[in-house]
Amino acid sequence: MAREWLLDMPATPKEEFPGFPAALSHLLMLAPQEICDALERRVRTLEEALAAADLSGESGYDIRGTTFPGVALLEDEYLRVVVAAELQWLWSVVDDLRSGDLTWSAAISAEDSE
Repeated sequence: MAREWLLDMPATPKEEFPGFPAALSHLLMLAPQEICDALERRVRTLEEALAAADLSGESGYDIRGTTFPGVALLEDEYLRVVVAAELQWLWSVVDDLRSGDLTWSAAISAEDSE
């Protein structure tokens, strides 16, 4: 069963719906500035995590004298690319919120939350 899972997971895209996209679907409940502030906090957190990641880009890495093949880095590389893509998207949304290109009525937000 574990072998089947290992073969299926990388081969088959699935609809994985984490909390962040779920929250995005309810943004109208808050004012644009609140969302902008929250997204900027998320950006800072992700930027710090990305900066702290120890991804040397080498084909292997050494832990206590044991060298691991580059395939052992695939998970880290994938996560780094996903975080980098999210950061790029977040900055575009934050820029649109700051410029007013993306906005909605705070009155709608207040009415819906009552």
